[in-house]
Amino acid sequence: MTTHASTLQRLPDDILWMLAEDLLCIPGTLCSLASTTRRLRPLYAPILFSRCSSTSTGALGIPPVYIRPFVKYIAFYGDYEEGHSMFGQELRYLLHLQEIQFCRCPKGVPSGVLQKCLALARISSVSFADDATFMQVPPYPDTYTPCLHPVLKLAYNVPTWRDADQTDGPDPHANLPLEAACLASITLSMSSSAESLHLPMATAPLVRMTQVDWPSLKELSLHGTISPSIASASALITLLRRTPKLHALTIRANRSSDLGPTAILGRLPPRANLPKLSLTSLTISFPDPEDAIFDTDTASLVHLALCDMPRTYHTVNGDGLWGHSTRYASGRGIPSATEVLRILRRMDLPRVRTLELVYVADGPEDDELLCYIAGNLPSLSLLELHRYRLDRESCVDYQRICGLLAALSTVRSLRLNLDFEDDDGPYCCLMLFKKWYLKFPGLRSEIIQSLRTCPRLQHVAFLHWFDLEAVWAGYTLSRGDSSMSRFSVTADTKDQYPKDFETRPAGRRTRCMRTIWLASYRGPFT
Repeated sequence: MTTHASTLQRLPDDILWMLAEDLLCIPGTLCSLASTTRRLRPLYAPILFSRCSSTSTGALGIPPVYIRPFVKYIAFYGDYEEGHSMFGQELRYLLHLQEIQFCRCPKGVPSGVLQKCLALARISSVSFADDATFMQVPPYPDTYTPCLHPVLKLAYNVPTWRDADQTDGPDPHANLPLEAACLASITLSMSSSAESLHLPMATAPLVRMTQVDWPSLKELSLHGTISPSIASASALITLLRRTPKLHALTIRANRSSDLGPTAILGRLPPRANLPKLSLTSLTISFPDPEDAIFDTDTASLVHLALCDMPRTYHTVNGDGLWGHSTRYASGRGIPSATEVLRILRRMDLPRVRTLELVYVADGPEDDELLCYIAGNLPSLSLLELHRYRLDRESCVDYQRICGLLAALSTVRSLRLNLDFEDDDGPYCCLMLFKKWYLKFPGLRSEIIQSLRTCPRLQHVAFLHWFDLEAVWAGYTLSRGDSSMSRFSVTADTKDQYPKDFETRPAGRRTRCMRTIWLASYRGPFT
């Protein structure tokens, strides 16, 4: 009798690698599979041991000899003792290490720790998780010196909801000057080699960055909150002139509620003042229709996102986070369908393949915007729509919307968040949750059937919530039999719910939600 193990033994390596890619999203599964046969262990070892973790004090000791050649990424957890003499004893054994991340370090990462990492020639990427900030560390050196070895990537993450934090703990804004000083010391030291920067907009050293050239910078991402002090676009304009190789610009920054629409490059200055950009990816949250950035050369754009940050679905419902978000513009500052259409008409988008739009339907009809998308983007392959109702008492005419989207001739994947009137969002009670998820399968079937006339459409996904996590519930369409469409789940990677709402539904309520959710989505179309 043929066993599963012997069947795996006969599969070619390329098939086994494809299997590994599918199993990576399920924690522990690939490790279990690799333990079944001797052939799979060495084949999957470079994947299983490519990422590892350690403590800031070196309590885990020296890594085993077998895994050392495979480790390319390491995460250090915990605060650092005074002198941090025990930190990094693993580093000299990991000869192929390329990336270092600092996590769960409330007091921050001392300068000496970072310098010990950067002294290694093989380290090309350094990142800080949103729980490893510069809150209680001695100030970094005010004068920067270039890195001895090229560091290509720097990512400093801050909590999405930091500026709306209303907890009784330490004020997260008190040490922003220290954070800005530390970031300036790190960022400026890698100006000659940096290819990717991911920085908080409130403390990024934009003004000082304009004083040096960034000859290798390809990706610039600014996140957090736009403060009035940097509402002027002059620093960013000057910086962009010093980045000749920049191809990806991301501004996922929220606006405080007292700050109006903020134009990234100012409002329609003379074209001669604009930096010459040739971007392939552009992401802007809460875009200003008059922003001059939409007058730059966009003919090379492959990805365009006019989005929100944080996600509007956290604040849009009355029983959600309105009280929590009073210092936020989220849910109140997203553009209307008319404004989004104005932006798209100003841009030349012959190569755009992925498009994400977040807007408010400012009338019963947003036909013109959807018709424009269907008729003027010849390369569009993936469309993600977050359409919110201006009138919270109105109903979503999903049949009309699907009728317009059915004209999409090139789109292969479609993601829809239509803000249905019966969907009470991620913070509703179990009764409302159950009511909506029992109703949705019927709506889903109607929408899918309406969209089957799209000639190339292969995948449709709907945004929903599972235990406070936003997920795309997707269906891979089968043209032959509508009941054979395949179900899949993908997290909304741009979402992060507030940390002080981490008390998730527990016990029976969680089990009920999981059962209802799976029953609503896995069933075949009717």
